Amino acid sequence: MYVSQEHGTKVSVARTEEENAHKRKLNKQTTPIKITPSPLGGGQSSEQDAKLRLQRENERKTRQKALEVKKKREEYRKKEKEREDEEITKKKALAREQLQSWWRGVMVRRQLGPYSKKKKKKGKKGKKSGKKGKKGKKK
Repeated sequence: MYVSQEHGTKVSVARTEEENAHKRKLNKQTTPIKITPSPLGGGQSSEQDAKLRLQRENERKTRQKALEVKKKREEYRKKEKEREDEEITKKKALAREQLQSWWRGVMVRRQLGPYSKKKKKKGKKGKKSGKKGKKGKKK
């Protein structure tokens, strides 16, 4: 192919630009990740599997024991609170009874309220008692 001097430089520049663009395109492409397949179970030996199983079992048992202890504590706290509440209500009832007894004693000693001495009723004023006479008869 015959190319003039002027065209030759333009063509060679265009080719180098195309080659550079192609190289950039190849560099931008992601390369696949190469992973070697491993056997199932993560490649751990049976001893490691057994140790892991034991650890998990121990952790599970420990959690269960902790939950049981927590439940027992809660039950104990509930029983203690109920016992204290009963004790408080008994003390309140006793105090109430003592106060009522004291107040009744005061009322009786001072003869107040229903414990006052009853006064004897006198006849009505202005009415004569004694002579019974007939009405309308004058002497």
